[in-house]
Amino acid sequence: MSTSEFPGFEAFYDFSDPLAARPFRLEPIGESLNADEAWRLFTGQAKPTSVVELRAYRGGQVSDILWSSLTRITCISDRVVHILTSEQVTGWGTYPVVVYDRKGNQLPGYHGFSVTGPALPHVRSHSRIISKPRATLAGPGLPEDLYQGLFFEEEKWDGSDFFLVRNGETVTNRVRVLFKRHRISNALFTPLLSVEIPVHFDKYGSPSAYV
Repeated sequence: MSTSEFPGFEAFYDFSDPLAARPFRLEPIGESLNADEAWRLFTGQAKPTSVVELRAYRGGQVSDILWSSLTRITCISDRVVHILTSEQVTGWGTYPVVVYDRKGNQLPGYHGFSVTGPALPHVRSHSRIISKPRATLAGPGLPEDLYQGLFFEEEKWDGSDFFLVRNGETVTNRVRVLFKRHRISNALFTPLLSVEIPVHFDKYGSPSAYV
């Protein structure tokens, strides 16, 4: 149960990968991680038995946040750790990683990132259902139904600044403001009220398809 006054859904954002081309994009080295292990690290349910090694396979630019081919593995810089710690941001943690660029040179000062706030389901009854043409490489496709707005049970939010809704990373406006103030690079914030989720993801029982 939340110990904080609920600020309204307009105060929450989906925090995600902007899919930028320039920053390094990482992948685990060898077969060091599978999807289940990555999920456990991401949600703070486990710590790695050894340092997780990652290498860049695309991009050529360092950034405060590095995303990876294994969806749940994200790395943050020393600068982000300092900001989140000094501002007493809640609902997150780290684990040890070693990151290499595309030439095999080590990129110092990165940490694996975990979301330790609660995992909350999507309350579908609060979302509108709209219809839009499906985006394809060839242009607009056939219409598809979408849930517009991502909602959760207010009383189950515990006040954490980082938490999960429908397995996707969700943050308070406080986090968005901090990242903007400090110019933290390579992060996308979408208001929860504007998030759109294909209805068929739920039909086929794949809530984690949207992350």
